[in-house]
Amino acid sequence: MRRIEIALAIQFAGALAFAMYFMQGGSTTAALCCLVSAAQLLIARTVHDRGSLLLLFAGSALLLLALTALSWNGLTSALALGGGLCGTLARMQASTLRMKKVFLAAAPLSLAHNAITGSGFGLLVDVISIVSNSVAICRRVIGPTYWEIGERGLLLGRGLLTSLPRSSRQTRGVPVLPALVADPGPASNM
Repeated sequence: MRRIEIALAIQFAGALAFAMYFMQGGSTTAALCCLVSAAQLLIARTVHDRGSLLLLFAGSALLLLALTALSWNGLTSALALGGGLCGTLARMQASTLRMKKVFLAAAPLSLAHNAITGSGFGLLVDVISIVSNSVAICRRVIGPTYWEIGERGLLLGRGLLTSLPRSSRQTRGVPVLPALVADPGPASNM
């Protein structure tokens, strides 16, 4: 299974779970947006012609607009729609890196929706998503990184151990650990 297919399968399960969660919590627009997202994920997994995929996603964006109009509940509906449209744009990306960047850029919409609706579980998932997407983007952009606890606190960066003065590299008994990198990508050859 390719990385993008794995990401789509995980998102599909999450979309269905959140649709049920939001429906039980009374956030109808968010539940409908999650169901449309699940349908988009099935489309992305099964339709391999790029032109057909983009056409179907454009149609699903129109469906999102119509469902939002039918279930309108003010600001929370607007935030759910914005998140749904950003999710549509993210899923249209051929690259997992670009997909993660769009999801990260859309995170404030989800955070605001979940804060307004009092969804503690949603906020927790948002934080996990923001952290995991940020780490994944950094790993792909700057390559393998190293963590070090030193005199100036927690330090993160490429080539950190060789670029800092020796006094800054003291770990006070804490080993320097390489980040868990399954596939560091092309930056690992640097």
